[in-house]
Order: sequence, then C-alpha cells, then structure tokens
Amino acid sequence: MIKMSPCPSISRRQLLFTLSACSILVITLQLISTKTMIFQPKVTVQLSSTTDACATCITSYNRPETCDNCFAHNFNYTINNRNLCKSIPGSPRVEILVLVTSSAHEKDRRDAIRNTWGVVASPSSSLRLAFLLGKHSNDTVNALLREENKLHYDLIQEDFEDSYMNLTLKSVMALKWAVNFCKNTDYIMKTDSDMFINLDNLKDILKENPLGNEIGGFAKPPESPIRDPHSKWYTPESFYPNSTFPWTFSGTGYVMKYEVAKDVLAMSKNTPFFHLEDIYIAFNIHKLGYGVKFLDGFSTDRTFLDPTYYCACVTSSHQLLPRDLYQIWKEMDDMKCSVVRKSLRFGNQCRNLHIKHTMWVILKYGLIGILVINIPLYVLLTYLGRQGKFINSYHKTLYSLSQFRDTSSPPKDFNEFMEKMSGSTHLNQK
Repeated sequence: MIKMSPCPSISRRQLLFTLSACSILVITLQLISTKTMIFQPKVTVQLSSTTDACATCITSYNRPETCDNCFAHNFNYTINNRNLCKSIPGSPRVEILVLVTSSAHEKDRRDAIRNTWGVVASPSSSLRLAFLLGKHSNDTVNALLREENKLHYDLIQEDFEDSYMNLTLKSVMALKWAVNFCKNTDYIMKTDSDMFINLDNLKDILKENPLGNEIGGFAKPPESPIRDPHSKWYTPESFYPNSTFPWTFSGTGYVMKYEVAKDVLAMSKNTPFFHLEDIYIAFNIHKLGYGVKFLDGFSTDRTFLDPTYYCACVTSSHQLLPRDLYQIWKEMDDMKCSVVRKSLRFGNQCRNLHIKHTMWVILKYGLIGILVINIPLYVLLTYLGRQGKFINSYHKTLYSLSQFRDTSSPPKDFNEFMEKMSGSTHLNQK
C-alpha cells in the first residue's frame, strides 16, 4: 500500500496572492501577444537559401496576384525514390499516393506512421506512402536521412532549406514529384507527420463520391488574414490586401485527382510564392476555376482516442504523438477493425460517437473557459470583499462564508454559523 504524504497547508492569503499573480501574468502575456507595434518592421518572406530563377519577384514585400513563370520550383532532388509507385506483377493499380511533410528530426514520427496507419501502403497494395523533406543545414543530419532511406526507400528530399516558412515549397514539391514519378495513381493526398489517416475509410469515401475538378478535405469558408505580426500565420496587407481569403481547406490533409495535381502544378509557376501552403494551393485551385469539397471524417482537431470511432468514422485526426498512433492502432487491431469497420460505418454508430466526441470537445473547452473566467473573478471579488465593498447580497454571503471556510474550528450549529457570518460582515463594513 502506497502512503501519501500530507499536503502542506496553505493559508488563504498565500492562495489569494498566488491566484492574483497568475491572473496578472496571464493578462500581461495576452496584452503582449495582441498589442499593436508602433514600429512594425517590414516583413519579407524568405523563399530559400537556394537561388531561384526569379527569387526577387517571389520574395517581394508587395506580392502581386500573378506573375510570368516566377515560381518554376527549380530545385534538385538529393534523395529520390523514383520507383516508389511502380507496381509488382499481379498487384492492383495504385489508387492513392500519400505524401507526408516531415522534418529531419521527426524520425520517431515517421517510424510511428510506418508501423501504424502507413503499414498498409506497400508495392503489393493499391496505396503508396512517402515522406517529403527539405535540406538540413547540417550535412551529418542529411547523411543520417540517406541512411534511413536505405532502410525504407520512402524519403524524398529537395535542396531547398527545410523550414516552416518554406512549407509551400514542400507542398509544390509533392505535386511535382507525384506528377513526374507517380503517373499511374488515381489520387494524391498530402498530409502532415502529426496526423492519423484511416486509408481504408478514405478509399471507400473516394469510391462512393469520386472527386472531380476539386480538392477534398476539411473545407474552410472565407476567413480574414491574421494581421498580428507576432503570429506565425501573419500576413501583411501589402502581401495580401484583401479582407478575406477565398474558400480554402486545412493543410493537415487534402486529396486531389492526379489530373488536378498536374493542373495545379502548371498554374503554380505563374502564382507568386505565398508562405501559407494551404492558402497558396487554394489560390491556384480558384485560378483554375476548380472547387473545394468537404470529405466525410476529416478533422483539423485531435479526435478523442476511441478505437471504434477511429475504425469506422475517422478519416483524418490531427495533433497525435507517436505514442498516440501506436495506442490507437493496437486498440483498432485488437477489436479486429478490418472485419467490423464497414458494419459500424453504415450504422448509427458514427453518429452516436460523433455526438459523444462533440460533447467531449464542448466539455473540454467549457472547463478551460470556466477556469480562465472564474479565477480572475474570484480574486477580484475577494479583493472587493476585503475592502468592504459588495456587488450584491450573494457576494456578501459568499465572502462571509469564505472567512471561516479554512479555519480549524468550523461552526457547530446554525446559530454559531449565523453569528460568525454576521460578525465577519460587521467587521468588513467598518
């Protein structure tokens, strides 16, 4: 039996001081993160350390909407697996090529994907999987990536600098590689390394509702650009002057036909670089006159880890760590997901689980909201009570109760309780 040591006692004054300090810290950080800078430096979005045919027009602060062959994406492959989509005799046609954006330090994430939801992609199946990387500044790290590729033959690397601001280059790289080296695939999916993708559900969705001239995923209605210079999604007005973006989709996971990918790649050469990759791809989609479509089961949030839900209802789930992928994959395997998936998917199970998930999200954010609002409110009401100032009778009663809530001698009966409360209130009014 484990014995727990008693918690040290904390006085009411220490508790109030701690809560007040935390509230002041939260408010201060919020003010710092949202304040308007008096002197805002001009922001230039860096394309890459690698020279390009027209780097100046792409990294220009005043970004035009269109250009003439200014984004040719003339980067070289430093790691390439050109035979990845080649089918072995007797194997089915490649239906979906999944390209995962990754970084050099994310080997644990790549291994988790290879051993969980990505394990179904192989030369003998109708699925293919590869990881996309830029070039690391350290040659030793690049050498380690080459060694990793010798084990798995699933890495693709180009010689642009690997950074968050160059994520657009990685997305265009995905289109370029797919168009050139996977011409036998029906669909191309781009996703991230912190995602869970249920490829069986995705195959069923695309068979039931095939995509046309559109991109499928988590469709997003027009949103306003973020003008806060402290945000990593900051977009200066001179870079994009419009008040809203067009209909877009979440960059965490989206799917398109091979022919659409080919058209987007061709159009991108005349679309100046934009640092938000999903917005950039959406720009090209709309310039082509194509659309955006919501696909069932796509999510931009971390879906609660329920194996039945992941088996039958989830197509994509975001913000999962490697241990989460291993956990949910094992639980899905234990419940024999491959056998029961379709029977669950076409019943009411998904609807009921979706309601459960929605309630979980409401509860989670509701509790956060309660804490954020009530802790500063408690500190404020306590401070006012100590000054003998009360908003109403309820405030006075609650404050009076708090005066002997933590004492070692609570009231023995109702009369003593009223006497203590009256005495506390009387003292506060002096």
